[in-house]
Amino acid sequence: MRKCPEKEQKSESGKKKWTPKSKFGKKKKKQQKICFIEEDQAVRQSVSGSDWPMFTVADSRGKCKEFIVPVAIDGKTVDMELDTGASVTIIPKSIWTDVLTSKPVEHTDIDVKLQSYSGHEIPVIGEAKVQVAYRDQEAVLPVVITGNDGPVLMGRDWLPVLKLEWGQIKRISLEPVNKLDLLQMKYSSLFDGNLGTIKGISAHLKLKENAVPQFFKPRPVPLALKEKIADELRRLETIGVMEKVEFSDWATPIVPVLKPDGSVRICGDYKVTINPVLDVPEHPMPTADDLFTQLNGGEKFTKLDLSSAYQQVLLDEESRKYVTINTHLGLFRYTRLPFDIASSPAIFQKIMDSVMNGLQGVGGILDDLIITGSNDETFS
Repeated sequence: MRKCPEKEQKSESGKKKWTPKSKFGKKKKKQQKICFIEEDQAVRQSVSGSDWPMFTVADSRGKCKEFIVPVAIDGKTVDMELDTGASVTIIPKSIWTDVLTSKPVEHTDIDVKLQSYSGHEIPVIGEAKVQVAYRDQEAVLPVVITGNDGPVLMGRDWLPVLKLEWGQIKRISLEPVNKLDLLQMKYSSLFDGNLGTIKGISAHLKLKENAVPQFFKPRPVPLALKEKIADELRRLETIGVMEKVEFSDWATPIVPVLKPDGSVRICGDYKVTINPVLDVPEHPMPTADDLFTQLNGGEKFTKLDLSSAYQQVLLDEESRKYVTINTHLGLFRYTRLPFDIASSPAIFQKIMDSVMNGLQGVGGILDDLIITGSNDETFS
């Protein structure tokens, strides 16, 4: 490197003078801070026609662990590795096929080029727009689908939109700040408040022989509750719990129950229609001794309460006609298992026993589950 000559200065008399040197014989230089600023768009609508660097460097020794951000992409939980060195967010084709097999890939002929840290080109298949949910944030963001194997990388193009937990990212700790928060982020779709559905199982209501259909007119309800009942009926219809029908041989009157938050719970008075003629299945409920045996050896315990548990079970088509309710807005029939059917507890407990069969440290009665483990590793 070339040395810079000492600067000349002029005195007031116009004569040249030399800048004095330090006591070490060299000119004392003032330290300067240099900041490199890269201008970047908040969210790129498309990455076509550009060269973007991907600067991820792996640590084969395993001393520096990657930071994983669990997000929901189109409703599917995906663990993404945070990479501030990546210009764009990428998902390898193998993971894209497994997680989002039905999502179309757009712009398969794009000329975007991605380069790894070593300068090698990363093959690009296409790009797509996905619905992203992280904690209480939602956004439609672009991803690039690559043809190589590797992790799912969250690049800089997502960071201006998703507000991450930077305090946790910058924290140096052997243990997570809050394991409960991490689990809720990783399985965010289970805690989003939406109604779930038990897959592969449907409930069937069996009536006794020679059961006669019962049809009741809607009962009068207080004027102050009419609008609240209408709102709840519309909500249940929107989320697929019930559907509007024009005709039915069975019709059960409803009993509205006012809840603490001011809304109403719609209960069918099935004791006057199908409950007396239902062939109720026999299935044993777990006893306290059964649960203590299943939870033996546990040191930490978690209690989970399933939201609208019975309504997570689909009713088969034949059974739906029996659970039709009659309201001031007309006839509605349930597409899912109602709370007030005499068969519901036994049907639901049998389903839960089947789902939990073989799981160690897990027990439950109806919609209340208890999970335990001998330490944090087995518990989580």
